[in-house]
Amino acid sequence: MNVSLTLPGERFVMWDFIPTMLKWIVPPPDADVAANHGWRWRIATFTAASFMGVCMITVMAFGWVPAVFAGFASSAALQDSVNEQRQHWVYQLDTQILGYRIQQCHATTAEARALYFSKMQWLMEEYQRLTKQAYPLPACGDV
Repeated sequence: MNVSLTLPGERFVMWDFIPTMLKWIVPPPDADVAANHGWRWRIATFTAASFMGVCMITVMAFGWVPAVFAGFASSAALQDSVNEQRQHWVYQLDTQILGYRIQQCHATTAEARALYFSKMQWLMEEYQRLTKQAYPLPACGDV
């Protein structure tokens, strides 16, 4: 299946800007001093604008102008965010484990106590994975 975007007898005009760009970049072939100076100014302006664009992107990327763009996260900011998330999850796990412990202590059957203990077991493993220490499970008399 051959799909053409042009009408019969017409050429595709999408690439017509290339010769125009090349004429703008390539120095004029004649020895006219005014044409050469105009070409040099165009190239100097383009080079200076490109350099300034790269400088502005670099300044913004590193966060030197935080009012415009905060930049990429520094490793310290990223570590702070990770620690904050870890504290949040430790708090959540602590709350859930304590809730299950209270329910386990108030359970009337051995099956219910075993069910709550199995739920606490998994949460305590997650707690230990996050904090690198065992969860201090309170005694039933303390809750």
